[in-house]
Amino acid sequence: MLSPRLASRYAKSILSLAKERGSLEETVKDVRLLEETLDGSKELRLMLKSPIIPSDKKEKVMNMLFSTQLSDLTYKFINLLVLKGREKHLVEMVHSFMELYNKANHIVKATLTTAIPVDKKTVEEVRSLLLTNKLTESVEIQTKVDPTIVGGFVLKYGDMLLDNSVERKLQLIKKQIQDKSYISKF
Repeated sequence: MLSPRLASRYAKSILSLAKERGSLEETVKDVRLLEETLDGSKELRLMLKSPIIPSDKKEKVMNMLFSTQLSDLTYKFINLLVLKGREKHLVEMVHSFMELYNKANHIVKATLTTAIPVDKKTVEEVRSLLLTNKLTESVEIQTKVDPTIVGGFVLKYGDMLLDNSVERKLQLIKKQIQDKSYISKF
């Protein structure tokens, strides 16, 4: 992270401004779009961080990408960042904004990793199981596919990890076989 304090300050600013103007949900939708776009495009992230590319070109690229997709508040915020030379921190600001929003609304992110894609019904069953513990009001579940886990699942929920994968079970069996503490020494 380039500057966590800076990212947090800008995130708090746009969050409070969105609340003040009554456009919080619209801003959250915009920031999610920004997050998906930035996380999905290494080239865009590199362009924003590049000191070689002039600000006016960065502004034109951002205009082409987002001028029709973002609300006025979010779009002006991005233009302000470019104008102030802070666009290289946009990725961190977006993540910081979502963390602040999720914390304020008691939303916990969970990641469900499986060997094959799971259907919506399974995701909803996992969500309802997580909500039964009453630790949070809402859970956002992201799914990932990782064939290396062979089978089963890995669930990251807040700061907890539940690894019920075949890969992990095989690792435990291998460790037990290699452990020679059961051999009596005479």
